[in-house]
Amino acid sequence: MEHVIGKYGDLKEALHQYDIKELLKNSLFFKVDFTQDYYEEIFRGNACAYIEEGCKGSFYEAVKFLENNVSKNKDELMSLLNNPSDNVHKELDIELSIQNKKHMLHIISIVRKHYGYFFIYDTKDHHTIDLRKYDLLTGLYHRFYYETLINKQEEGTMIVFDIDHFRLINTRFGLKMGDEVLVDLANKLKKQFTDGLICRHSADEFLVFIKETNKEIIEEKIGFIIDVVQEYKDVYYRMTAGYALLKAGDDFQSLYRRATDEKEKNKKTSDAFKLTETINKFDLKDIADGLPGALLVYKATGREEILFANKELLDIFECQSFKELMDYTHGSFKNLVYEDDIEEVERFIWKQVNSNENRFDYVRYRIMTKSGKIKNVEDFGKLSHNTTYGDVFYVFIHDLSKKRDMLSVIGKHDYYDVDEEGIDRLTHLRNYDYYRNNALDFYDTLLSHNVNGAFIYLDIVNFKLYNEKFGFIGGDALLRRFGRMMEEIFKESLIARISEDHFIVLTDESLAHERIKTLHERIQNLQHSVYLDIKAGIFVPEVERVSDAAHACDQAKLAYDQIKHNYQEYECYYSSRLKDHYHKKKYIVSHFKEALNKGYIKTYLQPVVNAKNRELFGFEALSRWFDPKYGMIPTETFVGVLEDAHLVYELDLHTLEEVCQIISKRKSNGGKIYPISVNLSRIDFENFDLITHVVDILDRYQVDKSSIHVEVTESIAFNRNDFLKRQVDLFRFHNLEVWMDDFGSGYSSLNALQEFDFNVIKMDMDFMKNFSINSKSQMIVETIMTMAHRMGLKTLAEGVETEEQLKFLQNCGCDLCQGYLFGKPEPWDKYI
Repeated sequence: MEHVIGKYGDLKEALHQYDIKELLKNSLFFKVDFTQDYYEEIFRGNACAYIEEGCKGSFYEAVKFLENNVSKNKDELMSLLNNPSDNVHKELDIELSIQNKKHMLHIISIVRKHYGYFFIYDTKDHHTIDLRKYDLLTGLYHRFYYETLINKQEEGTMIVFDIDHFRLINTRFGLKMGDEVLVDLANKLKKQFTDGLICRHSADEFLVFIKETNKEIIEEKIGFIIDVVQEYKDVYYRMTAGYALLKAGDDFQSLYRRATDEKEKNKKTSDAFKLTETINKFDLKDIADGLPGALLVYKATGREEILFANKELLDIFECQSFKELMDYTHGSFKNLVYEDDIEEVERFIWKQVNSNENRFDYVRYRIMTKSGKIKNVEDFGKLSHNTTYGDVFYVFIHDLSKKRDMLSVIGKHDYYDVDEEGIDRLTHLRNYDYYRNNALDFYDTLLSHNVNGAFIYLDIVNFKLYNEKFGFIGGDALLRRFGRMMEEIFKESLIARISEDHFIVLTDESLAHERIKTLHERIQNLQHSVYLDIKAGIFVPEVERVSDAAHACDQAKLAYDQIKHNYQEYECYYSSRLKDHYHKKKYIVSHFKEALNKGYIKTYLQPVVNAKNRELFGFEALSRWFDPKYGMIPTETFVGVLEDAHLVYELDLHTLEEVCQIISKRKSNGGKIYPISVNLSRIDFENFDLITHVVDILDRYQVDKSSIHVEVTESIAFNRNDFLKRQVDLFRFHNLEVWMDDFGSGYSSLNALQEFDFNVIKMDMDFMKNFSINSKSQMIVETIMTMAHRMGLKTLAEGVETEEQLKFLQNCGCDLCQGYLFGKPEPWDKYI
C-alpha cells in the first residue's frame, strides 16, 4: 500500500497545509534510519501520544517499548523491526497494553534497505482515517476512491493533466523540490477548478472532473494551465492535457482511457517535426560562418532532436553533410556526446541553466567522430524558447585540440562556470585542461626518479542517487569532501577533476593499489543513507614514454568500464583484451545501421508450446547478427552495446516490423496465425513515444493486436516506476498483452509484480539449468507457479531441454514452455 504513504518529501509541511491533518488526528507517522539509533517523527496525532512517550525519540527504545507491551502479532512485528530487508511492505494489527488499557493498532510499513516508514493508527477511531480517499502529499483525492466517485457521475468531462518531463525536475533539483512542485500544481488546479473533483492519479498525472460539457469553456479552462509556463521558485515546467466527455455506458476506465489517448495525441502533435523540415526552419547559415566555433541547435526536451548544425560542427564530426551527421547521431544530441558522458553532461548543463537568469551553460565533454576518433570539446550553450519548436539550446562547440582558446574570443562571464588557471572551481583540484597539458611532464619526472606511473580513472558509485536525494548543493559538498580525501591519500600525485564525479590521478604505480583500497574504505563511511563507493580503472604504460595524456586517460577509463556495473569489484587494470573489447563496441555502434540495411541482422523465431499437450502456441522473435568481419555476434553482446548507445529502439522496432510482415504474409496466404512475442528494452520506453510507434506499425500492416505480445524484462521496475507503469498500462489499453521476461533473474521481480499489470511471467531459464542438481530450484518453480496462478497470471518456463523438466512443469500446472526440447531459434521461414 505504498500509495497510502505517498512520496516522502516535505511531508510535514504538506500535512499541515491541508484538511487531511484532521483525518490523521489519531495516528503516528514516522521514518526510521536502521543504521542509527534514531527515528524522525513526520506527523503525530493526540490519540497516539502514548506511543511517542514510550519511545522517547530513540529507535532502540521504541523496539524495547513495543516488545514489552505488544501481545498480538508480536513476533511478526519484532522480525520486521530487528531484521529489515529491502523492498518489504507489510500491514498488521497489534494489541498494545499500557497501564491496564488495551489499544488495537493497525500498522502500515514500507521498508527499504537502510530505512523504513511506519504509519500507525488506533483502530477504535478508524472511521476518521480513511486514507484511501486522499493523497497524502497533495491532499487531493486518491486514485482508488476517485474511481468510485467518477462511476457515480451522469454528466461531465474528465481532463487529464501531465507534467512534461517531470523526471528531469527530480533529477535536477532533487525529490524534495519535485514534491513541492506537485503540491504547487495541486493548489493551482484547486484554484482553477473550484467545483471540480480533482485527483492525483500517479506521480505527475492529475485528473479533473467537471460538470461542464461546453468544449469552448473546457478548453479555455485547460488553456489557463497549459498555455503558460508554470513557475515554482526556480523551476519552470509545462503541462500536456487531454479531455473526454462522459458518454452513456462509460465507467471510469473507459472515460480515463479516452482522455489519456487524447492527451497522448496532443503530446505527439506538439513534438512531431520531420528532419527535412527542421533544417529549413533554422536558416542560420548567413550568421553561422565565422563564429568562434561550431554552432548546434537542438531541442531541450524529448529525444533532444538536432535542428541545425553549421559546417564547422560537421568538420569536427568528420561529416560531409547535415544528413550524414543526422544518420551518424540518429538525429539526437544524446548520441552526439560520447556515450559514457551524456548523463553527467546533461545533469551539469541543467544545473547551470537553472542557476542563472541568463540560462547559460558551459561544459566540457568527449565526442567520437565518424571515423572513431575521441575528441574533447567545450560547449557554450543558452536555453531559449522558440515559437515553433518550444525550448531549444543554441550551442557553440569548440574542439579543444585546436590552439585557439574560445574563452579569449567570447570573453569570460560570471554566468559561465569556467575554471581559472588550471583549477577546478568546485573541488580546487586541478582541472582536466591542466592534466592534459602537464601530465606528460609529471610522468617524465616520475620516470627520472625511477618511479613508474599509473593513470587512475575514478568514479563515485551512486553519485546520481546522492544528487537526487540531497540535491545539487549536497552533491557539490560531497565532491569537495571527496577531493580533500583524494589529496590526503594520493600525496605527491597529479589529481584532476574531469567532470561531475569523474577524476584522473597520476601516481606512483607501486602505491596505486593500496591508495585505491584506502579511498574505497574511507568513502563508504561518508554517508549511511546512500551507499557510496568508488570504481577505479588503472592504466600502467608498458613502455617508458607516454605520448598522449588524453589517450592514457582513455585507457584507464576502458578498464573502469569493465567494472562499472560489477558490484563485487572496485578496481580493474587495463589490458590489451579490454582494448579489443572496446574496438568491438565501437564497431557495433558504427556498423549497426549498415547491418540493418544490408540484412546482416535477421529475425529468428523460437516455438512456444502449451505445456499440457505440447501443441504449438506461438513464437518468440529473436535477433541474430551475422557480420562479415566478426561472424555471428552474440545477441547479449550487441543488444547491450545498443542499449548503452540508446540505439536499441531501432533494433526493437525493426524486429516488430519484420514480425508484422511475417504475420501479414501468412494471413494473405490463408495460413493459421500464431501470436509472436517481441522484446522491448526499458530504454525504448524512455527515449520516445513507444506505444504510438508500436500501434502505428501494427495498423500499417493490419495486424490484429492479439497476434503480438510485448515482452519486457524485470529491470523495468528499477527506476521511474510511475512513468513505466503508465506505459505498460497504455499497452494494455490498446489490447496488447504484456509479458514479464526473465522473472527471478534479479532483485526486483516481486516488486515488479506488485507495481505492474502483466499477462504472463516468463521464468528465467537459470531455474531450468539447475533443475537436476538443485532441489531448491524445483521448490522455487513450484512456488512461483502457485503465486502466479493465484494472481491470475499465466506462466511460461524458458530453457526446457529434457522430458524430466517438462513432466515436472506439467505437474506444477505451468501454462507454456519454451526451449530446445521443442525447437531452437531458426530463420522465420522454417517455422512459418
